Amino acid sequence: MCHTSLMLVDSQEEYYTFLTNNKKSDLILECLPTNGRCHSANDSPCAILIRNINNNNNYVVSISHPDTTFKITKEVLSRDLSNFTGKKFTFDKKQTLHLLNIENLNDINLINFLIYGNLKDEDYETSAHQFYYRSYVDSNELNHCIPLVKHIESFNKKIDAYIQDIITFLPDESYNNLNKVVLENLHILESNGLAVNKDVFNSFFGYKNIKIENDLVYTEYNIFTSTGRPSNRFGGVNYAALKKDDGCRKSFISRHGDNGELFMVDYSAYHPHLIAKLINYHLPSDAYEYLGKFYFEKDKINEDELKEVKNITFQLIYGTILPEVKKIPFFSKINDYIEHRWKYFETYGYIETPIYKRQININNIKDPSPTKLFNYILQATETEYNMETLAILNLYLSNKLTKPVLYTYDAILFDVYKTESIEVIRNIKKIMTNNNFPIKCYSGNNYGEMIRISV
Repeated sequence: MCHTSLMLVDSQEEYYTFLTNNKKSDLILECLPTNGRCHSANDSPCAILIRNINNNNNYVVSISHPDTTFKITKEVLSRDLSNFTGKKFTFDKKQTLHLLNIENLNDINLINFLIYGNLKDEDYETSAHQFYYRSYVDSNELNHCIPLVKHIESFNKKIDAYIQDIITFLPDESYNNLNKVVLENLHILESNGLAVNKDVFNSFFGYKNIKIENDLVYTEYNIFTSTGRPSNRFGGVNYAALKKDDGCRKSFISRHGDNGELFMVDYSAYHPHLIAKLINYHLPSDAYEYLGKFYFEKDKINEDELKEVKNITFQLIYGTILPEVKKIPFFSKINDYIEHRWKYFETYGYIETPIYKRQININNIKDPSPTKLFNYILQATETEYNMETLAILNLYLSNKLTKPVLYTYDAILFDVYKTESIEVIRNIKKIMTNNNFPIKCYSGNNYGEMIRISV
């Protein structure tokens, strides 16, 4: 632990001094939310804590915290910090971006995840934090109650735990893609929120006391999973696995009322087609019909057989490829691919994902096996294709009222403004079929009552 000094910026002159002294330095930033108990997209910034890595000086700039008389607007602070030319690190980039729109942030949790395969499971709160969080559970301004010196004490504890990895980490292609493409585009997706019918939503999730503002709820994507496939839950709701048969999906509607609709693009037989990309195999768009001809050894298969084909294919992909199945060309090539990747993994202790070149190593996989490694590769491939597509979608829709609002691995849900719908829906379809994956399109007034449409 090294000695640090602390400056509470409390005048315009001190703020200018802070800007001058730190403009070219490498910094660690932590933006304090005002509430801290709701989603960051539904919160407001309270203050920002800053460590200058080069000289170990700490600074606190208040946006709304009462401990200083001088306050700065989040717009001015975001602009000024974006203009800093040194490296800028923050513990949770998505959360920080919800509160302050600062450019060129580096995510410390991502650095930790890439080094160790998981995140540090430690508590950096002070006794003051624990007291206030316990005593004022209904307060919407919890972090205003806690003195800034206590916030900086917690900040210093956290820095001590991470600083060595921060200063020695060398960003590579994998880190840059995950930090820039994945985190920033998931931040945009989270920011869009999901519009809800409050009555219906509360009939299913009201007991969770989720804050609904402007008829929106917010999702939170976590990429720090063993496979790198994002989970998506917030406030006790698992948005990645909303049940299809209990009516809860009817909670989610268009924010545009009668002028809007929900539109969903769903990839068909997504994993077989992703595998075909991995193994360089031409798989027809009707993948299950194609494979069914091999399973049942006949040219035509019926609906019941088609359901069985899907189950068989799923079991083979995620289980063991049986010897009698290896005579099917598709599975023969899969088997060769699995053996090749496993041999590489055993030799070098890692493999790289196909697009972002993220290492999957022994830190990521508990009790590795050829089949388990293949499943990790497949889920990583799915995620990377999806994130590349999401980036293009966000760019295309950035100046439109239509927005992507939910990502569920093989599908993306959009909240469409009807005036834009014909052109926008066609272009969304074009973007999402760019990798030649077959899709199905659905439309409806709510997420629970979608019907298939032709686009």
